[in-house]
Amino acid sequence: MFKHKARVAALASTLVLALAACGGAAARESIPEADVENYATKALENEVGVTPDKIDCPSKMPAKTGEEMRCTLTQDGDSTALTVKVTSVDGAKFNLGVEVDEATAVVSKEDLEKEILDQLEAESGERPAAASCPGAVAVTLDVVVDCVLSTATGEKYAATITVNEAEGTRIGFDIKVASEPM
Repeated sequence: MFKHKARVAALASTLVLALAACGGAAARESIPEADVENYATKALENEVGVTPDKIDCPSKMPAKTGEEMRCTLTQDGDSTALTVKVTSVDGAKFNLGVEVDEATAVVSKEDLEKEILDQLEAESGERPAAASCPGAVAVTLDVVVDCVLSTATGEKYAATITVNEAEGTRIGFDIKVASEPM
């Protein structure tokens, strides 16, 4: 387990926002990742009058009422988690709700990747050449992140990271590496 300094964004009071978004007449199957991030940013701008430095979501979002996605909000170098939820869909029009976690510590993508490499080196005596994860991870039990490890020879292995300890600003995780290259 490593200790991670909790970084809580200035915008991270419990906040629930809604934003209507419109598209063409045809029904849509998903909302592009960039659109989810932009809508969440605009919702926070409208509510608190501050533009977040960055909102990072992991992928596109199904355009289906009730769908939720966890994203990371960064403001002034501090990060916290937020949830974006599709509250309604009518053809190509949809409404999103945004809820910022109050005091969730978040481990950045870079810190997570470094800790994975450090932990694997400590356990096996060998350090992979690189780790690539999709984004930051909340310090919350049972969060699962799928990453890719690369060897010095260029082979890539799937790795599943599961948070197994989360106490305040401390996080521990299990790493399961596939036995065969991708």
